[in-house]
Amino acid sequence: GTCPLTLVNVYPGADTTFSLYQDSGDGYAFEQGDYSLSLLAWDDCNQKLKLKAMKKSRIYNRKIKVNVVKYIPAKP
Repeated sequence: GTCPLTLVNVYPGADTTFSLYQDSGDGYAFEQGDYSLSLLAWDDCNQKLKLKAMKKSRIYNRKIKVNVVKYIPAKP
């Protein structure tokens, strides 16, 4: 099957970490451990996102696209 793309928008301004859970979304294979779990850590000072795979699915391939959203204030 095709691997859906997960889009992660990052809004800079502070350091943060979070976990991202992914599975096929169409059944109960996650109950047998068919899912992926990733830890994402945003370093605001360096404007970098680190991604660490905590658990990889045997079947489900994960694809993650990161979009860093730059805030540009509107001119009065």
